Order: sequence, then C-alpha cells, then structure tokens
Amino acid sequence: MKRDIDSSDEAKRRDKVRALSDAEHAALTASLPGFITYPRVGSQWLEAVMEKYFDRPCLRERRATLIDPDRDDWLFFHQHDRDLKLRHDNVLYLYRAPVETVHSFLIYRFTTTRRKSWWGRWRQRHDRPITRAKVEAIANDYRAHLEKWLLSDHKARAVVRYELLQKQPLEEFRRICEFFELPFDPQRVTETLEAASRKKMVEIAVKKSALNESLLSESYRADRRNFEADFGGLVREIVLTPQLAPHFAYLDELSARQGANPQ
Repeated sequence: MKRDIDSSDEAKRRDKVRALSDAEHAALTASLPGFITYPRVGSQWLEAVMEKYFDRPCLRERRATLIDPDRDDWLFFHQHDRDLKLRHDNVLYLYRAPVETVHSFLIYRFTTTRRKSWWGRWRQRHDRPITRAKVEAIANDYRAHLEKWLLSDHKARAVVRYELLQKQPLEEFRRICEFFELPFDPQRVTETLEAASRKKMVEIAVKKSALNESLLSESYRADRRNFEADFGGLVREIVLTPQLAPHFAYLDELSARQGANPQ
C-alpha cells in the first residue's frame, strides 16, 4: 500500500532525476506530456494534486510530493520555460491573474532566502525594495510567457486557470483529465484536493520548498493588498493586451458571481 511522503524524502527523487544523462532527460521530456507554467502561479500545488490523483509522478527534481518520491513511472514533466526556448506539441499550461503572479514572484525573488546561493542572498539584502522598474520587468516577462503559450503557433494544447481550480475545481480538473486522456472521477478529485490543501502543502514543504508559513499569514495578504494599490493598474496595463485580455475574462465572471453570492 502506498504511503504519503513528506519533504524529508525529497532527496530520493532529486538523486534519481539527476542521475539521468542529458540525452536520457531530453528523450523523456520529448516523449512525455509537458506541464508548463510561469513561476508562482500555483504550479507546485497543482503538480502535487495531479501526481496524487493520477498516482503517477512528475519528472522534476526539487519539490514536495504526496506520493512515493522514489517512483520513476513518470506521467509528465514540468518546466517554467523562462527563456521561452522550449518547443513541445503536447503541453498543459497553467496560468493565474497577473497582479497576484507578479506580486508572488517579486516576494519570492527579493524576500525569500530559502535555497538561494550566497550571491542570491546578498542580492536580496541589497536589492530588496519592490520598485516600479522591477514590477515592469516581471510583468513584461509574464506577458511574453502568456503570449507564447496562449497565442503563438507554439501555444499549449490545453489550459487551466488557477483561480478556477480554486473556485470550481471539478469543472477545471475535468480539462486536465481530458488532456491526459485519463478517467475523471469527481469524488477522487475532491479527496485529492483535501489531501493537498494549502495548509498541508506548507506543512510538508516548509523545509525544502519556496512554499512557507508566511503564505498563510495576514501580513502576506496585507502586503498583497498594498501591492495591488501601488502597482495593480501598472501590471494590468502591461499584461492585459487586447489579445490576452479575453483569456482573463473568467476573473470578471468570478468576481460578478462572488458579488451576487456574498459570504
């Protein structure tokens, strides 16, 4: 019987993946479906959810997992593709609201020190404030990523939205099952999401992952509200081009639905 694994066992997966030669790794990524995301859009959480639901691991080194990290019957691979060089014709793409994505990226890059080199930690100490220039740079970077995977000739075969996975998970997870051509079981989805709650992911990943307890704190939420007030308009102006804006129409629909059904 398989058991849930915490992050203390993470080295097993890391060593197994690192043992692959470049040629072996390239051959695997060419043959497997790809899960492509910009950093900080909820990819680690969804990666763990998909592993748990499908009972198959992701071909990736460093992360928290809810299944045995020593398995190598990989179902998919995950990459961020920050340099936009990846070419793959079988990609599932996860994206998220631009303001939340840019804020989370900047908080991680300039505040979180976990797993960073001495140079990264030095840069954070001397380059910590979030400035307009940094916001513009990351917002433009995210826009280019979205344009490639949502609009270009190399766009993803299927897409899912982080907020919809949070608010209406069954409908959105059905898209994932269709992408992998595997059965959709609503009860199993619900059970998997309960096993991979945000609190649970923080508990198992706090020592080894970018996820940490601060994500659950009121101070983090307050910082995001301040970021929205200071830079939200700028981020939306950069990212929500006429071509990309329709891909974020779901946010307005969610907002309208929430307004019609206040808690």
